[in-house]
Amino acid sequence: MMISNKKKKCLILGMGGHSKVVISILESYKDYEIVGLIDKYPGNVGKQVGCYNVIGHQEDLDDFIRKGYNIYFIAIGDNYIRGKLFNYLKSFNCEIPPLIHRSVRHEKDLIIKEGIQLCAGVIVATGVSIAENAIINTGVIIDHESVIGKNCHISSGVTITGKVYIGENSFIGAGSTVLPFIKVGNDTIVGAGSVVVEDIPDNVVAYGMPARVKRVLKI
Repeated sequence: MMISNKKKKCLILGMGGHSKVVISILESYKDYEIVGLIDKYPGNVGKQVGCYNVIGHQEDLDDFIRKGYNIYFIAIGDNYIRGKLFNYLKSFNCEIPPLIHRSVRHEKDLIIKEGIQLCAGVIVATGVSIAENAIINTGVIIDHESVIGKNCHISSGVTITGKVYIGENSFIGAGSTVLPFIKVGNDTIVGAGSVVVEDIPDNVVAYGMPARVKRVLKI
């Protein structure tokens, strides 16, 4: 039987800073060909990120899907936008493969779900669950039996200790630490450099050492 070496054509959604991270990981893979990027703003069409062109904006997404492009990587840090795009693409049965940097260390019991991104230097201990479409950014440590919800963004240098629960669509800012057994609610933002020592509810902004709720978000 002949084995095909043909690469799978894919598109990247978003041309912000995180797109460079996604491109870097994809270029280390041998099975994908980046066709180009699609951005939110029509004025960015024709611009470049590295050696790749922005070839459309989000209103063109249906056209690309109709043309047979069905593999996408979402390079957008905003949880709400990334979640909406994930659900939209899945409604057309598009593929949103996981991205895992070659330096990532994770235990064999981690289930690699669709759309998750594990960036450079990430360490994931045993018993951890990471839901679909979550970004685990550079240098994050997630200790044993912690749960990361769908569409979360765990920013660079965060330490998630044992048996922590992070709810859906939540953001943990760079350099923060979440202590054991803590629960962070859904749709919540924890500011950079925070130390979370007690549970944080849904739909709030919290920060500080220790982290305290500063305001309620209107969702």
